[in-house]
Amino acid sequence: MCPTSATFMYHADDMRNTNHAIISWPYDVDLSAESRWPGTKDFSAYIAIPAALEYLNRWRCDNNMNAIDYNKQHCWKHAKMLAEAWETSIGVPEDMSASMTMVKLPERLKVNDIPGMPSKGVRSTLREDYNLEVAIGNFGPAVGNYVRLSHAIYNQDEEYERLVCFL
Repeated sequence: MCPTSATFMYHADDMRNTNHAIISWPYDVDLSAESRWPGTKDFSAYIAIPAALEYLNRWRCDNNMNAIDYNKQHCWKHAKMLAEAWETSIGVPEDMSASMTMVKLPERLKVNDIPGMPSKGVRSTLREDYNLEVAIGNFGPAVGNYVRLSHAIYNQDEEYERLVCFL
């Protein structure tokens, strides 16, 4: 989700005949060649990094908790709330993650969303009808369906409450 100048890309061999989303000089050569030319180089992504890190290092909530601890505490508070409301479970132990975890979705919810693949499934319904951007994935019958829950300092309790109301 970063500008192409600040990312890398890995793709399967069968994706080589796919065209890059942004058309540029080497169009229709192959995906690797099309991805090499960044167009106009926008250095703002690089320039913003020191200011963003400084802001996060200085940021404190009302009780003086830093951003890392605050995000972890709130991620897990909301993960527990969702798991309890949906009568499901959290996918990983709390000591194995920070501000991101997985919460199992109820069995009654039909999920066709494949992790990492755009589709017209639950994820698009959450985006379009509930104004929530949430990663949803069907990991097959042996594993189940999960929501990838995360928290950042700009998230609000109300957003997670809307997610509970979705079901």
